[in-house]
Amino acid sequence: MKKPMTVETESSVLDTLNEDINEQYLFHGTKSAYVPSICAMGPDFRIARKGMFGRAIYLSESATKADQYADEMDSRRTEDLQILIYRVLLGNVYYCEEQQTFRRPPCVCGEKICSDHHETFDSVIGDTRKLFREFLLFTAEQCYPEYIVTYDRIDQFQARAVPQLPVTSLCLRAADPSLFMEEAYKDDVYQNCGMPRGRAVIVNNINFQHHEKRDGSEMDCKALVELMEQMSYTVIVHNDLTAQGIFDVMETESKQPSHWTSDSFIVFILSHGMSNAVYGTDGYSLPYSMIYKHFTTDSCPALKGKPKMFFIQACQGTKKDSRVAGGSVPLTMRQDGGQSDSVRARCNESESKFGANMCDIAVATATTPDYVSWRNKENGSWFINAIVRVFSEEARSKHFLELLTSVNSWVASMKTQGQGQYQQVSSMETMSFTKRFYFWPRLCIVNGDLQELD
Repeated sequence: MKKPMTVETESSVLDTLNEDINEQYLFHGTKSAYVPSICAMGPDFRIARKGMFGRAIYLSESATKADQYADEMDSRRTEDLQILIYRVLLGNVYYCEEQQTFRRPPCVCGEKICSDHHETFDSVIGDTRKLFREFLLFTAEQCYPEYIVTYDRIDQFQARAVPQLPVTSLCLRAADPSLFMEEAYKDDVYQNCGMPRGRAVIVNNINFQHHEKRDGSEMDCKALVELMEQMSYTVIVHNDLTAQGIFDVMETESKQPSHWTSDSFIVFILSHGMSNAVYGTDGYSLPYSMIYKHFTTDSCPALKGKPKMFFIQACQGTKKDSRVAGGSVPLTMRQDGGQSDSVRARCNESESKFGANMCDIAVATATTPDYVSWRNKENGSWFINAIVRVFSEEARSKHFLELLTSVNSWVASMKTQGQGQYQQVSSMETMSFTKRFYFWPRLCIVNGDLQELD
């Protein structure tokens, strides 16, 4: 029953699935003590707890989702956990977008009970637009536990090093009034001179259940609060949020009525992370796309046509960049929303639905996929240090893309002390701005007149 899965065998294993009957591999999470009986007798949902969509065999396309059920919530373990990979016959699937209770798949007409037809769907997918979709089966004959995955939960390495760019005090320089008069009212420049400019939301995760404490993040948060307030944003700080908590905060924030009168919107996420996702304090991951999906044109019409910026300070892996330090490195840009063709091919349907709806969104990350980002427990992270320093000194005369190029250059020029001399490069994961964007620090329009703030 326990079969090793290697890179060499992965493609050949997937080739054995029968697409004509919608056969899939899906994950199932359960306590390791139950694994032997499931493998011997098959799953029995009659003795399982009732789930979100009723009593059924629940499966997931995400190993992270299955991992949630591998042990008890109040006594998480880090070693020798197990999840199952089932070969599943989904057949004709009923797609459900709102929470309801099923005892079996509904009739092919969509009704739960129907006297006019004698055929039902074979399975149910529950998608309430939360973090993960639920795959439901109602007969054990449709699934077979083909693989046992035994694993450990390993902390993402949030490395500590001494940055060369400590932020000691913030002195935000006022924007150049002559540049403002020349640029601010052009058609290809976003408006951003209201009071306040908009909301700046900071999620600052320091204490985790299964990851090391992020010492130094409080310095990042303090510096960002000061920077954003001096840039005339209303600052909101959320500390130590779970993955679901981050998702819920973003969903609630997208419905803020003040967005209708604001000029722009900013989010900072300070946390541990993995490739293209951040961790909540409970150890569960939240993909970047699930953070900014709430602020697309359809999801947040109040911010339509307004710049929405997301900055993510987190590792994206465990690799350490040991390249030789050189001059400034150009801004890392990715096409088509910051994802390569191979990555886009793996995106699920819910992500691709709003791909054309992501106008005016920018997502900047501390590092590139698979690599660590560096943080010092006294001074904070390289990426946030660079943002605060560059924005406070250069926002007076540079637009957003120029500022991020400078941030990238600062980060790329830094290196760790001691053996190794590791480095880091920040990245633009998504850039769909249609105009130039200026912060215009310390300037505002009052009764039609340009004024400089104290």
